[in-house]
This record gives sequence, structure tokens and C-alpha cells, in this order.
Amino acid sequence: MKFVALLLIALILFCIFAPFGILATIVLIFIKDSREQFSKLSDYPYGIAHSIDILGNVVCGDLFNVTMIKHGGYRFGVRTETISSALGKNQLEGTLTSIGNIVANLLDAIDKNHCVKSIQEI
Repeated sequence: MKFVALLLIALILFCIFAPFGILATIVLIFIKDSREQFSKLSDYPYGIAHSIDILGNVVCGDLFNVTMIKHGGYRFGVRTETISSALGKNQLEGTLTSIGNIVANLLDAIDKNHCVKSIQEI
């Protein structure tokens, strides 16, 4: 029960503070006129997207295991891995379902070979 309470507190605090954190970073990037700060502007959205991707893999792991992979495929839900990485491992193993192939092909259309390139060593 303690972990459920911690989860709820974390979600509430994230919802309250994340918009302010994003706004603060954007404001600071434009206040500080340095090349380092402007390079952070391109890294910042990627860092957020990557973190959300890992969160999505954990939160939706069971759903993705049922809908996107065939029996015996590489399982979603690893706490340090992205959805794309798990998709890529299943692409290589040939264990994606039709839904998994649609998602992987969509990502690969946006960024060529995205899923295979994103494979992480766990």
C-alpha cells in the first residue's frame, strides 16, 4: 500500500510542477544568451520524450505484451528501456504482431530504422 501512496504523490507532484519546470527552462534558455543554453533547447525536448518513452514502456508493458508481441517475444516493461528498443528487439526476432508491426513501421517511417537503432543493452 505504501507504494501506491508514493505513486499517487509522485503523479500529483509531477502534474503540479512539470509545467512550471518546463516554463522555467524555456525562460532561462532565452534569458541566458549563450551557445550552451541554446544547445540545451534542442536536447531538452529529446530528454523529456525519452523519459516519457521509458515511462510508457513500464506503465503499458502488460498491455504491449498482450497486443504487440507473439508468444515468446521479447517482453515490454523493463524499467530502463524504451518502447522503441523493445519493438526493435522484436523486429529482429520476428515476434511482432500486426499491431506491433504497425507501431514499429510508423516509428521507422519518421526516423529510418528507428526501432533497431534504439536497441539498448539491458
